[in-house]
Amino acid sequence: MVSENDVIRLIKQILEGVYYLHQNNIVHLDLKPQNILLSSIYPLGDIKIVDFGMSRKIGNACELREIMGTPEYLAPEILNYDPITTATDMWNIGI
Repeated sequence: MVSENDVIRLIKQILEGVYYLHQNNIVHLDLKPQNILLSSIYPLGDIKIVDFGMSRKIGNACELREIMGTPEYLAPEILNYDPITTATDMWNIGI
């Protein structure tokens, strides 16, 4: 059984990983359960974010607008063809 403290630790690791990407101006664009792995089940391991095939480097020079990702997890800005930002990844963490 996974404790509440274990869940808190794992969610914190996901957020730290995404924060690291965003600090380096990278958006993952396909965060979903299948792309968040656990290094071991027993003992409970660490989170690994995988599959950077859709990730993009974002910058100040131009806006990034693409329709990409897993349909069930698309953020509103992607569906509306609005500029992609780091908030796009945060939508996926929330769902």
